Amino acid sequence: MLGCCALFVVSCSSDDPEPEPEQKQEQGDLLQVVSCTRSDDALIESGSKIKMFITTDDGDAPEEAIFERTARNSDPFWTTGGKIKENVDYYLYGMLFGDKITPSINITPSISPGGYSSGATLTVNDLSPLALEGQDPCVIVGVKGTTDNNVTLGENDVERGKFGYKGRAKEHNYVHLLLDRLYSAVSFDFGPLDSEYASLRTIKLTKLELKVNSSAWSNLNLSIQLKANDEGNPVETITASQSGTTDLEPIILFECAAGKEFSEIQDGEIKVCCFEPSVARYLSIVSQYDVYDKGDPSRNIEPYKLSSRTAENALGGILTYTDPQTNTQLPTLTRGEKLTLTLTVNPTYLYQLSDPDATIVTIKKP
Repeated sequence: MLGCCALFVVSCSSDDPEPEPEQKQEQGDLLQVVSCTRSDDALIESGSKIKMFITTDDGDAPEEAIFERTARNSDPFWTTGGKIKENVDYYLYGMLFGDKITPSINITPSISPGGYSSGATLTVNDLSPLALEGQDPCVIVGVKGTTDNNVTLGENDVERGKFGYKGRAKEHNYVHLLLDRLYSAVSFDFGPLDSEYASLRTIKLTKLELKVNSSAWSNLNLSIQLKANDEGNPVETITASQSGTTDLEPIILFECAAGKEFSEIQDGEIKVCCFEPSVARYLSIVSQYDVYDKGDPSRNIEPYKLSSRTAENALGGILTYTDPQTNTQLPTLTRGEKLTLTLTVNPTYLYQLSDPDATIVTIKKP
């Protein structure tokens, strides 16, 4: 679109002095995220975003900035955001989340007004309790400023509980972030079939989903209290509550229309699912698979499909335990922990998948 200019004519004397050029106010420099480090060093997917609150202790409302993980010529980087003024003391709080998650995030200081140097509380609304690994939400637990944008710092290089950042001169405002996961994770392997059963049947997995019982839970609200200057665990408390009654879509961990035998499934083909620990008791794994008869080559009988089956197995008995003091169900995993479960086929008359277990479930004849 072409711009338009309006011409204004004013009378002046050639003897009048030239006006002083207008002095522009210093607006500050854009902040550049150089690296984000998680304890397990997992890759952060393109499209992921960081919502950051750039706060001070002067009582002013925090500035909100969005940093997005993107790529140029296959070289990933974070977009710039926010405004940083030289020699001003800031405190940087915020969250990382995947591009398929769009939570509402707000912040309050530990001590009001101001008080961000002591910590803050992040209030996160309408967050799905399930996410694929790489899309799962993480909270900033450490900040380190630098003038060099070509260095990636490791977990031990950024101090936990340090949220302070002092503004630097223009084109030197680079920051490294340390992240903690908010969710636990579960992954799945498939054990071999019993040799006698495998001589008669072929099992091909077509789909694997993890779901939350929608009648028991929906989206989440989280209240995350962060304590500054705590090198052990700056995440003081996390309080989860239910948000609305939206039905939750299951997370697809594997899908192949033609199906794959267990031995054909390669590492990484079954995705890792992350979940907020408080929903562990409501999780179920849903498996879809085809059962084939191997046929009889001696009688020129080719392998043929017998049936397609779906099996749903609750995971609450594995992912929770009963607290003997309170007699309540508590999650087995805390945030940031991952458990690998092994599934196999129990050849009942329905050829259902057996309940998952930490060890391979052997095949039993019906």
